[in-house]
Amino acid sequence: MSYSKGNDLSEQHMVSVPNPYVYQTLQSVIGKHVVIETVRGNIRGKLKDVKP
Repeated sequence: MSYSKGNDLSEQHMVSVPNPYVYQTLQSVIGKHVVIETVRGNIRGKLKDVKP
């Protein structure tokens, strides 16, 4: 999964998603603004892509 943080399209982060149910759900919100909670804090931005 890659996403752009805020409005800065040049800054992208990769996040590993091993759960197939999470992968399928994230595919349904591609192109929308999301907030993902991780053990290191929240990630906010527009979801650009999801890969298994």
